[in-house]
Amino acid sequence: MTSQPDSNIPLLRGPVTLSHMFIRNFVFEGDNAVDATCGNGQDTLALAGRVGLTGRVWGFDVQGRAIAETGRRL
Repeated sequence: MTSQPDSNIPLLRGPVTLSHMFIRNFVFEGDNAVDATCGNGQDTLALAGRVGLTGRVWGFDVQGRAIAETGRRL
């Protein structure tokens, strides 16, 4: 018998989709989170939205340009 995929699980198409699924399912209001590669700040922004005003997000990147873009986006 062939099993069908759970319709509640989105099709995972690459690392960004997978990481955002983890953010939605495991990061909650008041949590602390780390974005170790800020890039353009989209994941940092997603984390900040999940942790809310009572949580905290630390963002890091080796490129100053990525830090600046993340700060602008936030």
